[in-house]
Amino acid sequence: MKTLALALFIGCFIISCTQKQPDKVHTRQVFDARGLKVITSFANRKQLTLSVLYGNPLAMQSAAKGSQKHIAGEVFKLVTFHQANNKYWYGSYINGAVKSIETINTKTSSLGDTVIYYSVQGGKAPLNATGNTASRSERINSILSHRPLVFPQ
Repeated sequence: MKTLALALFIGCFIISCTQKQPDKVHTRQVFDARGLKVITSFANRKQLTLSVLYGNPLAMQSAAKGSQKHIAGEVFKLVTFHQANNKYWYGSYINGAVKSIETINTKTSSLGDTVIYYSVQGGKAPLNATGNTASRSERINSILSHRPLVFPQ
C-alpha cells in the first residue's frame, strides 16, 4: 500500500512539473491606467489597431461637455493596441500588444493661460490620412475631439 501511495505521489509530481507553460507570444498585455477612467474606445480597421482613451475626472467633464476651452489639470491618455484575433469569438478582435501611449496634460502658464502639453511614450504617433506621421496639433485635435461613451440609464 505504501509503495502504491508513493508511486501515485511521484506520478502526480511528474505530471505537475511537465505541464505546458503559457504561450508568451500570445499573451495579452495589460495596461495600468493608474486611476484614470475610460472615456471611450474605438478601432481602426485600416491600421489594425484598437484604442482606448482614458482621462481623469477633469478630462471626463471636458469631454462630456465637448468644450473647446480646457482647464488646468486635465489628463488624457490614449493607448493604442495592435489588434489580435479573439480565439473565443470568430471574426472579432481584442487588444494585443501596446503600440503607443499618447498623453495630453493641461497646465497653467506663468501668464495664467492654459497650456496643452502632448507627449508620446512607447512607440510613435499614429499615421494621418495621407500615411505620414501625424503632427502634434493633429494628434491633440484628434484626441480632444472624442466624446465619452454614455450608457442609457
